[in-house]
Amino acid sequence: MAVVIKQIIQRTGTGFDAKTWRGMLKEAWERAGRHWHRYILRKHFQRGAYAEYNYQPRTTKYEKRKAHVKGHRRPLVWSGQTEREAHRTLDLRVTSKGAKIVLHVPKHLYAYKLPEQRFKKIRGGGVLPYTIHLHDPHKAEELSAVSDRDAELLARVIDKELQKIIDADNRVTELTAGHRTGAAD
Repeated sequence: MAVVIKQIIQRTGTGFDAKTWRGMLKEAWERAGRHWHRYILRKHFQRGAYAEYNYQPRTTKYEKRKAHVKGHRRPLVWSGQTEREAHRTLDLRVTSKGAKIVLHVPKHLYAYKLPEQRFKKIRGGGVLPYTIHLHDPHKAEELSAVSDRDAELLARVIDKELQKIIDADNRVTELTAGHRTGAAD
């Protein structure tokens, strides 16, 4: 499962050549990806996530059982395995156009039921197709959801990182991920 963060950033009027600008963007996207993994991912496992990320409602029976057996009502958490595995490893893939965070989580997050097509016999020997909508939540989509508030926060992180890189040395001649060189005084 992957979370993909993208935003259009233009370099018009910055004074940097395209190669330098791409390097700067890669650094900024890396910072945003690390920020998402460290701070925003944890919000998906807190009680307010139901509303912020529009999680599908769980059945009352499930919620009562979880509260009784596990002693909590946190979303996307039963035993805590998913939360631990999501936080354990940062697999960040960055380009100048965006960041992709690959979460190595248990396979059960992908096990959701699709609507099922069934047929009902009707008088006269025919069949009537109908669909059963099973309300199993798509947990992988819920975990990778990005709210409007999070998107704005990540945009600010990218803006601040770019500004920090630009302010560090206004005579940057070459910038690669993690390494800057500039003109001597």
